[in-house]
Parts: sequence; C-alpha cells; structure tokens
Amino acid sequence: MIVIRAALAVALALGVLAAPPAVEAQKSEKMARVGILGLGPVPSPQDLATSVSTNPFWIAMRQLGWVDGQNMVVERRFGESVDQFRTGAADLVRLKVDVLFVSS
Repeated sequence: MIVIRAALAVALALGVLAAPPAVEAQKSEKMARVGILGLGPVPSPQDLATSVSTNPFWIAMRQLGWVDGQNMVVERRFGESVDQFRTGAADLVRLKVDVLFVSS
C-alpha cells in the first residue's frame, strides 16, 4: 500500500512538472473605434491638432492610456446641415464604432 501511494505521488509530481506552463493573458489586438459627430464645418488640420492637444476630453483620454493610432482609431464626421449631420451619423453607425461622441 505504501509503495502504491509513493508511486502515485511520484506520478502526480511528474505530471505537474511535465505540464506546460500557464499561458499569460494576452492584450487584445483589437483597436477601439471612437466615432465623433460634430455640428459645423470640417475643421482645418491645424484646428484639429490644436483641439486634440488642448481639449480636456483628449487630455483625459491620453492620461487614461488611450492614444489615437496606438490603441484606438478615431472616426470624425461633421455636418453643417441636418442632412449632412444625418449622413455622418449613419456612416459612423455603419462603421460599428465602439462609442459615439456627439457634439453640437
């Protein structure tokens, strides 16, 4: 009986040692998609860059680790009329953004 217990203990120990190590969880490679729908004309590249660097929303996003082009993609649409606004909203929904931020 003691020999059987010892053999069982050895077999169990060898099984544990031979098992592959646990795989660590990997970060998701999927980039978050953020949709922004703004009322008004399309801003110039300079205005957009200034907004991204000074707007409290974007500053907070960076502090939380969210950076456009690194772990998220920002889709921007603008409309000066109701029809343009509606078209931009439909486009963002079609793109299946993860979150939709609307500014008017």
